[in-house]
Amino acid sequence: MKAVIHQPQYFPYPGFFHKLTEADIFVILDNTQYDQRFSNRNKILTSTGVSWITVPIDKHQHFKLNKDVEIFNLPWKEKHLKSILYSYSKSKFFDNYFEFFKKFYEKEWKFLIDLNITSLIKIIEFLGIKINIMRESEINVKGKSTERLVNICKNIGADTYISGKGLPGKKIISFIN
Repeated sequence: MKAVIHQPQYFPYPGFFHKLTEADIFVILDNTQYDQRFSNRNKILTSTGVSWITVPIDKHQHFKLNKDVEIFNLPWKEKHLKSILYSYSKSKFFDNYFEFFKKFYEKEWKFLIDLNITSLIKIIEFLGIKINIMRESEINVKGKSTERLVNICKNIGADTYISGKGLPGKKIISFIN
């Protein structure tokens, strides 16, 4: 069985979804420390270049586990929806997806993990990717860094771990349980 293990991200990069197409199971690292690089922000392409969209969190949230990070609900959702609308409304298939974004940004979100997982599952559905998804917190694993990843793989019965940045540069690590 092939596994992808990844921190939750706010609209992950395209290579991430390629990794999912090669895996049987995706484990969301919700029980590890929040990573402030992309968990609550990402870049979008606008008419004036690259722009960041960021879900606000309180600075005291930076050392919490991913599953415990709360959104600091300043007015941010309308800005994100407008940015997506202005940047992509003329795209060929925009109308197929806009209703999702509209409802997504109308919802009140308390935890960043719920926002990220909801968007991730919907994008996986849009792309037609068939993969089992589970949260790290559903299994009892210990360890740090690589040891934790190996322990997750052993716990779920995976013999292959897909890592890296997707195409190109993807790493596939096989091991026997």
